[in-house]
Amino acid sequence: GLSGWVTLHKQPVISNRLREDPRVDPRALERFSGMPLRNAAVAPLMVKERAIGTLVLVDKLGGQSDFDAAGLELLVSFANQAAIAIGNVNLFNETTRLLKEAEQRNAELAVINSIQQAVGSALDFQSIVDVVGDKLREVFGTGDIAIFWWDEETRRNSHLYSYEHGVPLPIPSGVVEPDS
Repeated sequence: GLSGWVTLHKQPVISNRLREDPRVDPRALERFSGMPLRNAAVAPLMVKERAIGTLVLVDKLGGQSDFDAAGLELLVSFANQAAIAIGNVNLFNETTRLLKEAEQRNAELAVINSIQQAVGSALDFQSIVDVVGDKLREVFGTGDIAIFWWDEETRRNSHLYSYEHGVPLPIPSGVVEPDS
């Protein structure tokens, strides 16, 4: 249709004889809000030399006036302002998304930093495991977490830290027998 032509060519257009315009699919004339159309003025919505849509002004069949150059110029002016507003909204949304990503990264770094500080102050291995487990439960907002230690040489599976529903769960360590 005419909007597609305007988007592709990035040029505003007036068509005062839509039914005879070779750029217009006749089926599109019947689909547009169910009213038969006589003429149209179409301006591209341009953002950074890219057409992101169109602003369309139509006159139904039986209308008395054709669109003229002055009307098209006004429509282009409105389209330019609309495109700037849309571009600003898109820029704001992208900035907000990037800010949220940066905040997420800062939160992740804060968690890592707090674990490093806690680990640095712990004196033994189990204390370090407890600090890491507690911090992971806090970060992920869960009461269910377990940390296991696997010793390949002895085939021993040690349950160093186990919580279920926020309550410590004592699970005995054990040797894993090889499959027979």
